[in-house]
Amino acid sequence: MNKLLSTSSICLLLGMLLVSCIAPAAADGNSTGYPKTITDGADRTITINEPIERVVVLNSDIAEALKILGVEDKIIAVTDSVKNRASYFPDLTKKQVIGKWTEPDYEMIGEIAKGSSDEVVPDIIVIGYAYVDKPYGAPGVEKSLAPFKNILNAGFDIHKPDNFEKDMRTLGAIFDREAEAEEYIKWYNEKNDAVKNAVKDLNLPKVYLESSSTSPKLGELGTYGKGSGLTQQIRIANGLNVARDLELEWPKVDWEWVIKQNPEVIILTKYATAEKLGWDEGPSKDTIDLEKIIAEVQARAGASSVPAIKNNRVYVFDAYKIFGTDGVVGLTYLAKIIHPEADLDPKAVEKEYFEKIGIEYPDTAITMYPALEEN
Repeated sequence: MNKLLSTSSICLLLGMLLVSCIAPAAADGNSTGYPKTITDGADRTITINEPIERVVVLNSDIAEALKILGVEDKIIAVTDSVKNRASYFPDLTKKQVIGKWTEPDYEMIGEIAKGSSDEVVPDIIVIGYAYVDKPYGAPGVEKSLAPFKNILNAGFDIHKPDNFEKDMRTLGAIFDREAEAEEYIKWYNEKNDAVKNAVKDLNLPKVYLESSSTSPKLGELGTYGKGSGLTQQIRIANGLNVARDLELEWPKVDWEWVIKQNPEVIILTKYATAEKLGWDEGPSKDTIDLEKIIAEVQARAGASSVPAIKNNRVYVFDAYKIFGTDGVVGLTYLAKIIHPEADLDPKAVEKEYFEKIGIEYPDTAITMYPALEEN
């Protein structure tokens, strides 16, 4: 009888110990998927031990993605590229600025991460680009943050179409917003597929892309080469970027080289005024300025021999609409520029996008100049 009582007591004690071990696990979040691991765009494995509550955003592409996921309120600090885009991020203009997107102030990030504590609470992550060959890419950021403990960092080149779906899905996993990520990916892919279907049987025009300037040095014209987001966009839009095989992602070329490529379409990328969602439709100061940019290209030596110029197919396009989560808006516009006959409605896609991020897009705003004739 005593042996039976002892055995029962031991079983009861073991049961109580088991319950006491399980309870803390539930309390600290382990039962809901923590710790979790993700692989970022730089192919680094990152372990997240608890839900992320604070985010430092190093570029506007990531800020847009977090807005889509509904976690904009977790952003506590931003770089200049976010601060300066009041039209996209009105709520983020009040956040702490921690330097330029190419040169973040890591000491300031460390102080912000501490908050009112002596040590960093590990609920914070710094998110920027993935680039492995640039100081502002994920490996460079990791090295710069090394003196500060408990600050996670991740990098994603979400502005490149080939990376978009994987990167968006991983960002959703970081913030437990998988459903929101999948919903947006579905919409993005629908619009992407619409472009592919609209242009698949059309010809393959040669396209020259130039980072626009009112007074460019003709020996140092910025364009988009191998691996760039725009090279990928033009490929999907069924165009042929004449600089696609140049080794650098953002190479410099001279005007003589451009003439030799014989482009049929010229697209000049220029960022619209940060305070607005596009340019004011004409007649306006914006359209006068845009016309001057096109006129400068048309007046270059030997320009009259270039098919794009002979056929009046030179356009200025708002670079804000090319990269990031609104890249599919840019893609639809680019496809329509390259193939005016394609059955596409870029303006409708643009309005849908801004509805998704909670911003009313004004009917008087334009994303490209000159406007394309409607089918």
